[in-house]
Amino acid sequence: MRFRIKEYAHEQGLKLGEVAGKLRIPLSNLSAINSGSRTVSLRLIARIAKLLDCSVSDLLDEQSDAVAFRDAGLDQRVAQIEEKNSFGADKAWVHRIMLARQSHYGRVIRGK
Repeated sequence: MRFRIKEYAHEQGLKLGEVAGKLRIPLSNLSAINSGSRTVSLRLIARIAKLLDCSVSDLLDEQSDAVAFRDAGLDQRVAQIEEKNSFGADKAWVHRIMLARQSHYGRVIRGK
């Protein structure tokens, strides 16, 4: 899945390297995440969205996904889970959200 990190960074007047520096991750990793050639945790995408002053769903490149993904509820769920869990306390929440998303959008695609 590709992301629109570079576009939103440009809107904020930042280069991808500056975003990587602020996130304290290698530029090569951020570039790979942006292009979709590297997997990414929902937690990191949430950090990127916060830095770029946009929502998680805004960062998703809809052209790389079969379904247009605009779900304000996802951002709320991420925020709720972030509040409940301290850093690194429970990473299973990422899988729960991703499975819920796949389940929901799988039904939409199949027309169920």
